[in-house]
Amino acid sequence: MSVNFDYIIIGGGSSGAALASVLATKGNTLLVERGVNHTAYIQSRLRQGWPQIAAITLDMLKNNGSGHMTGTANILGGGSSLNGAVCWRGESRVFESLGLDLKAVEKKFQSLEDGICSTTTDTEVSQAFIDSWDEHGFQTINNSSGYASWANPGNTNMTTIQRARTLLPLSGQRRPASDLFESKSTDSESSILDQGNLTVFLLTQAKRVLFNDNKEAVGVDIISPSGNFSVYVRKGGKVFLNAGTYETPKLLMLSGVGPSDMLSRFNIPLVYDNEEVGKNLIDGKEFVAVLPLLKTLGGDDTVMLDISLISKEYWASFVHKYSAEWGNVFQGCNTCASENRTFACRNQMAAGLAFYGINKD
Repeated sequence: MSVNFDYIIIGGGSSGAALASVLATKGNTLLVERGVNHTAYIQSRLRQGWPQIAAITLDMLKNNGSGHMTGTANILGGGSSLNGAVCWRGESRVFESLGLDLKAVEKKFQSLEDGICSTTTDTEVSQAFIDSWDEHGFQTINNSSGYASWANPGNTNMTTIQRARTLLPLSGQRRPASDLFESKSTDSESSILDQGNLTVFLLTQAKRVLFNDNKEAVGVDIISPSGNFSVYVRKGGKVFLNAGTYETPKLLMLSGVGPSDMLSRFNIPLVYDNEEVGKNLIDGKEFVAVLPLLKTLGGDDTVMLDISLISKEYWASFVHKYSAEWGNVFQGCNTCASENRTFACRNQMAAGLAFYGINKD
């Protein structure tokens, strides 16, 4: 099968879905996503559905360097469909190191925030954490709403208390990045998807990027429920890799772009030798607490990473009380040795396996 597109995007996660919503207004666009539609799971829509949705649609990985558990999403919308639904801007120092205009990047962030992010709601439990952190001398940034490092660019070493924006307002449903093309905008009678310029392949995986003799990306070999075939861009078209932190460098190397010694080891024909592919991982550290309370506080059943303590080296936050048991199914039981798992933990894992059929050890 050969279909010509102006743009092909590999990966329908947070960045890929957002990019598709823009490129589809400029030309015929194909978005390739290996997972299912987020609408298949009600757990993706509601605050109390987390972390069940992560247990279902996150492929867990263990970082060999730090030992931290991480993963890659397997659902349309990626992390925006299964994570804690908070909107935080990416580290400003990363964009700066790439030579990008920070004002232009900030403008794009504002556009995305206006499109799918809402302000978080003040709750008693959030205020309790803010007061506790404040007592320990940490500074609250009152004018920050999802800014992260952009809130104090002059002092990146300062630890601050900041408020997130959220994709999951208390009065509504989650708005993942794919909502940018799935829903109607205020100034349009139809969604971008309905306008016909965007094609979305679900349950479809990219096998490798195809190059011409000039080493220009011209297409992609894909594996889908309909079979294996190739898709191509028209002359002057572009192929974008938005498959995430782990899958993007993997796909590059499978396509012949990466360290030559690594490619030769696996008998992959070299297209372009680049020693940096697969390196430079930024392994951020996050501590998320769910704590038993001696009394009921407003918001203890809905709060989800709404307030964070942010430093250059780590983040700390807290989640609603119903997340504790499912946290064991999602991650807790897998991060401790089997002999140390409690009977309750094993029961919770068994329930997850029986109900969802998730592939856990």
